[in-house]
Amino acid sequence: VSYHPHPSQVCLGDGTQLGVQMTYLVEKSPLGTAGAVKNAESFLDEPFFVFDGDILTEIDLAVLMRRRQEIRPKASIALTPVDDPTVYGVVEADAEGMVTRFVEKPSRGKVTSNMINAGIYILEPGVLAHIPVSTPYMFEHHLFPLLLKMGEPIMGYSSDAYWIDIGTPEKYLKVNLDLLLRWGSTEVRTEGRSQIHPTAQIEGPVLIGEGCKIAAKVQIRGPTVVGPGCRIAEGAVIEGSVLWEGSEVAEETVLRNCVVGSFGCIENSCHYDK
Repeated sequence: VSYHPHPSQVCLGDGTQLGVQMTYLVEKSPLGTAGAVKNAESFLDEPFFVFDGDILTEIDLAVLMRRRQEIRPKASIALTPVDDPTVYGVVEADAEGMVTRFVEKPSRGKVTSNMINAGIYILEPGVLAHIPVSTPYMFEHHLFPLLLKMGEPIMGYSSDAYWIDIGTPEKYLKVNLDLLLRWGSTEVRTEGRSQIHPTAQIEGPVLIGEGCKIAAKVQIRGPTVVGPGCRIAEGAVIEGSVLWEGSEVAEETVLRNCVVGSFGCIENSCHYDK
């Protein structure tokens, strides 16, 4: 961890509640994707998974591991197809799935594949020897191209399972709405007790946290998440949005396709449509 490590440590603790043992390594300055793993080298003495922290996916890790055990490469990379590979780094592979080349953000005329690095790897501890100590270093730009240059095989595992990079507010909103839409079109779930006025209209899929107060004539249309302790005043309209805990939405306000941060306050009669 590097940026704001304390909230994660408070939330997850030592991992006991999750049935795991957790150790935190706090970087004094950002070390990059590979440099961060190098920082944990003393804990890694067998093949291990690496995950980018800003993705959510249903890629089958067990299948990836079995494929890796068949080939035994020093590095294995999960790959996923995207509609527009020009904003990512493209990974080219041969008919057997072995990686042949990395192409960083190609122009549309030079796109040869729509498969990109999915941010999931299985690595042998020995590859960490190629990463400099206490130096910013990236898997995508530095280590993986270096391994190919050295003649080390890199296995690619392609999957069309659900995958999304949630590193922007727009993508964060999308993944929340995607998950809600899996429930179906009408379900409304409440966690704990909330005060919901009988004239409020709520059309699912909607998730409402504990301790919310939803006033008269409010309209909530799914997919929408209303976090715990939110206050939604009379006549407000909320659609396709995510409200974090303690948010307050004033009277006659309209929110569509928005993310409202914790304890955010939206003034009277405002109209936000992203």
